[in-house]
Amino acid sequence: MVLYAFKTEDGEIVERRFPMGECPKEISLDDGRVAKRTFGTPYVSMYDTHGHVTGDGARKLNSSMRKQQSDAGRRMRDNWEPVK
Repeated sequence: MVLYAFKTEDGEIVERRFPMGECPKEISLDDGRVAKRTFGTPYVSMYDTHGHVTGDGARKLNSSMRKQQSDAGRRMRDNWEPVK
């Protein structure tokens, strides 16, 4: 299940869970209002709710970024001919 955001005409943001790829473009709320699916800016944080850096969060983010950069470098070396 994925958490999706919907926005009503008066600007209220409502979140609902749907299976990935099966989210409707709009939903009806209990009070009869219609909310349309909206896309927000992704947010990744290594801070806890009090604004303190969590060691585990920083380690996971660092590890993930190192792996992504290593994979990108490998793809470049495998797919591009050297220029001489």
